[in-house]
Amino acid sequence: MSGKLIFRDDSPHDFRDDLESTIYILLWVALMYSRCSDGEKAVGFLDTVLDPQLRHGHTTYTTKPDFLMGRAFLNKVKFPDRPCLDQLLADLALLFSVRYEPTPTRELIKTAEELLAGVEPGSTLSPFLEKHHTVIYVRGWEGLASHRGTIGFFNEALRDRSQWPLNDRAEKQDLRTQDRLSSERRVKTTLSSTL
Repeated sequence: MSGKLIFRDDSPHDFRDDLESTIYILLWVALMYSRCSDGEKAVGFLDTVLDPQLRHGHTTYTTKPDFLMGRAFLNKVKFPDRPCLDQLLADLALLFSVRYEPTPTRELIKTAEELLAGVEPGSTLSPFLEKHHTVIYVRGWEGLASHRGTIGFFNEALRDRSQWPLNDRAEKQDLRTQDRLSSERRVKTTLSSTL
């Protein structure tokens, strides 16, 4: 479920909520069935961001927007031998983060659009302009205008098979999390934990 629908239960459900859900589904599958660089951080992420039970004794409604806007988890946890997966997750997180960013002023958006229109692709100014908050915001909303932006990131990640392991099969990971109600350890096997 998208962070927007969790945060505001009166918010209308639209296709962008479904698109945003792709990153959480992809992350859950990748963490459950692929090695990652830090299993402890993976367990924490599964337990706090992807666990829909909100069973931690405090409100965790903002964990998904915070994850998308900060992207700290993706900066620290990588998938060995899968650089395209790391890039895909980073691209999707940046794309969906604009849903939670404050809207820039009309003047800033107009200036950014004018600058983008006037800069030749590949110019020395282009890399700096591409990282400007307002440009990221405008491009993000353009990418969220339809499903094409999200599909484009998946197509790019899958384009070069040499960037993926030859034997890229699913291997169930032994991710353990501490049950907050007892001292027993349990394995996170589905979206809810079972003993």
